[in-house]
Amino acid sequence: MIGLNIGNFFAVAFGGAVGASMRYAINIYMLKNYSHHISLATIIVNLLGSFVAGVLFALFVYTNISNSYKLMLMTGLLGSLTTYSTFAIETVLLVKSSWELAVLNIAINLFGSLLLAFIGFRATNILLGN
Repeated sequence: MIGLNIGNFFAVAFGGAVGASMRYAINIYMLKNYSHHISLATIIVNLLGSFVAGVLFALFVYTNISNSYKLMLMTGLLGSLTTYSTFAIETVLLVKSSWELAVLNIAINLFGSLLLAFIGFRATNILLGN
């Protein structure tokens, strides 16, 4: 059994608290200001989280960032900010009312997240001169 590193545990917990709070704030803002059939808040956090994941991954490859910071940012912050479980439930609910919106929701979340992770990674590589 792998022993629990208490520093890493709290790094993930702190990152998770920040990411979950960001996700909540984005959701409240989008619900207040935009009314759509698909959840723009879920799309935004998934796309933003994917871009940031690409940036962070590039930084992790080319810099010497501690494991605690990696865990705090990727597992904690992005793990609680992005929301593929919510995306899955929202898509199931959309299927009941509109296959077209369900497919659009899947396409934006999946392909948009992959594209933005790639863009974040490439842009960071370019900025770092790699």
